[in-house]
Amino acid sequence: MSLEPTIRPIDRDEYDTFNHVMQHAFGHGPDEKMAAHDLELLELERTLAAFDGSELVATAGIYSFEMTVPGRTVPTAGVTWVSVLPTHRRQGLLTQLMRRQLDDVHEAGREPVAALWASEPSIYGRFGYGIASYAYGLTVPRRANRLWPVPGAEDLRLRVVEAGDHVDAAVRVYDHDRARRPGMLALQGPWRTRGLFFPESMRHGASPLRTVHAETADGEVRAYARYATRPGKDFNEATTVVRELHAMDGPAMAAMLKLMLDQDLTVESTLWLRPADDPVLQQLVDPRAAEARRGDGLQVRLVDLPAALAARTYAVPVDVVVEVEDAFCPWNTGRWRVSGDPTGATCAPTKDQADLALGVRELGATYLGGPTLVGLADAGLVREHTAGSVGELSLALHHQPAPWSPFIF
Repeated sequence: MSLEPTIRPIDRDEYDTFNHVMQHAFGHGPDEKMAAHDLELLELERTLAAFDGSELVATAGIYSFEMTVPGRTVPTAGVTWVSVLPTHRRQGLLTQLMRRQLDDVHEAGREPVAALWASEPSIYGRFGYGIASYAYGLTVPRRANRLWPVPGAEDLRLRVVEAGDHVDAAVRVYDHDRARRPGMLALQGPWRTRGLFFPESMRHGASPLRTVHAETADGEVRAYARYATRPGKDFNEATTVVRELHAMDGPAMAAMLKLMLDQDLTVESTLWLRPADDPVLQQLVDPRAAEARRGDGLQVRLVDLPAALAARTYAVPVDVVVEVEDAFCPWNTGRWRVSGDPTGATCAPTKDQADLALGVRELGATYLGGPTLVGLADAGLVREHTAGSVGELSLALHHQPAPWSPFIF
């Protein structure tokens, strides 16, 4: 770069360039439909662009989300649109964007937590983000699609619906999951129809999306699925691509799963971004036949540590002093007394001796109740000073069901 970069939000008339930079950085071509859709979701005032002189060379943005955490929901900065042109990599631009972004979030004081999906899992740890959930991709051969019988599943009616006509019902089913699974985000405004967007550029040869409901006799929607069909080498070798599947109970899940795994003229079904404790694997008679591929899911960063730890509840009573190191956001560094139970929590600075010590990345990884503090300690990433304190806090942080973020933003 010839000069120190200028970093600022973009104006509406700079969006096309902003979008082009990100598509270039990710190796994508121009896509007018995608660009128009992304603009609907974009919060221009929360974008950041880095300029080398007059040239826009790097991007970042935030979506204003409400995220489920154990026992509560919390305002969350959804970090997105992060990219740097190939000509400007390895010159500190990403660090400067993250610095400005986290400073802005902290100064605004609205969101104690930030979260993101990473293109590569190793990028954001140095900025204090920890992998807080895992996502699975499942491939189930049709020959191995037999399910355990679930009482009540046969009582539900399966019905094909027009996608645009079922948004309210789908959000109600989604919200049932959201109320109980940390990591899920409230669908507000244009996000309510996010799951319907599946342009040709995203399909990789698959059909447009189809939508199915599982309903009770009186028409109550208990589950929905959005799926497509991808042709194979022969006409009877297609794949059912399940993009979304949410259910309010076991019978509804079983009824919908039976349909998704047993489509005519297919050889397999794939299910996208499933939770770590996915009921699909429990319902399969032969789970070994399913190919399960684990990937990192949502990464979480505690921006205002005491506010974040006080914003969730704890599975069992806990009272410990944690010493936290946070080089990137030094206002979080120090000793904090965390006291909580299933009804609420407090977190305040203290001069008392620490029971355990860890980095903010490890704390972010455990914040949603998925990865355990004990597991991180076994890996040498948490230091215990008071015997039993790691286990005490680990148990208190844990949550069932497992955290899940069912879509990438």
